Amino acid sequence: MTIPMTTTTDDHLIELDDFAFEFLSELAERESWRKEIHRPIYHVHKWWAQRLGSVFRGLLLGAVLPPEADLRTAFYQQHSLANISVLDPFMGSGTTIGEAHKLGMTVLGRDINPVATRSVRTAMGPLDRRRILTAYNALSENVEQRIRALFQSTDRRGLPCEVLYYFWVMQARCPDCATMVDLFPSHIVARNANPKRKSHVQVRCPACADIFQILRSADNVTCVSCDFQFDATKGNAAGAKATCTGCKSSFLILSAVGDTRPHFRIFGKLVLRGDRRKEYLPVSDDDLASYCRCSATLEAEVKAGRITLPSLCLTDGHNTRQAMNYNFLRWADFFNDRQLLALGWLRHAILDLEDVDARGALLTLFSGALEFNNLFTSYKGEGTGAVRHMFSHHILKPERMPIEANVWGCPRARAAFPIYLGAACSARLNTEMRQPS
Repeated sequence: MTIPMTTTTDDHLIELDDFAFEFLSELAERESWRKEIHRPIYHVHKWWAQRLGSVFRGLLLGAVLPPEADLRTAFYQQHSLANISVLDPFMGSGTTIGEAHKLGMTVLGRDINPVATRSVRTAMGPLDRRRILTAYNALSENVEQRIRALFQSTDRRGLPCEVLYYFWVMQARCPDCATMVDLFPSHIVARNANPKRKSHVQVRCPACADIFQILRSADNVTCVSCDFQFDATKGNAAGAKATCTGCKSSFLILSAVGDTRPHFRIFGKLVLRGDRRKEYLPVSDDDLASYCRCSATLEAEVKAGRITLPSLCLTDGHNTRQAMNYNFLRWADFFNDRQLLALGWLRHAILDLEDVDARGALLTLFSGALEFNNLFTSYKGEGTGAVRHMFSHHILKPERMPIEANVWGCPRARAAFPIYLGAACSARLNTEMRQPS
């Protein structure tokens, strides 16, 4: 049933004092609590402060329905409001556009950010789940093994394994003795999100660099490999200053960084063993050699034109200034060489796909994956989503202990490209199956 538009008054449902705000609030609470279930298609790409579809559907209906209408009933009915036009000049992720479209309204969306316009155009376009999966399978055959080969290593027993995450630390050169100093805010590598349930903590020895597990307080640790005693909760970098591990002098980190982007060093890894158990390990000489090969391969691929690196530069602003102070001046500076290589191969393979619509969908997912695969991500620990994405601080905050995720991923990994495909297909099915009728 379609509720007719009123023609005898200019009043609308939303203008009433008893508008059903509580009803919308209850819907919004349920939607926000399980976004992975209720995610609409226009959430296929993450965006700043994405609004809830239930709220916007209610607001749109309230703005056009007559005051005698019942929002609780109208919310679940099918509507065909083609005589209503909606303009959103700052559409962002497209919540207004998507909800107005589902109500049959004539919709026009604009945004200055090309990521917004392209992602919304993709989400509202002719997406076919089977065609996307077919394109993904072709992509997998082309590039999956090459990317996963970049994350092969050995476990503590010397057996082959796959790396879930590499752990990195920012470095700065001491202005007094020229020692390259690791800027560790602490020597805790990982802890569980629920310490009352799982109290074990993974720590790194500052003397021998081994990584091991403790079951007691981290402020008084004895290394299992070299018997060195240390406080794992305190590193040599705190706030704006650091202490040199060589001459023990204190210096300003930003001044020591100078006019080049900070160096980073791999110090550890989390691997998935052949028996499907996870293991934290210090970095090995083979790991370092593997990364050097990635750098050489990246240089060759760029020279051959098979990989194109991002060339855009940052512009000064409130949310970019902190990154630029650390000389992250180009978007390419936000990635290490292995990330640029893996992501470059992946992007090139997507662009080679023949299906234009599927290619656009996978490019949108690729764009979203960049948020979790860069030098501004950090480790959240165990018992939760492992990777804290680069926008979690709402500013571009340089990380002193960034995490490098396996770009293609493997079982029990997070931040991998295939995960975004599953989320997108789920969102498409949610959109098809959960529209009010």
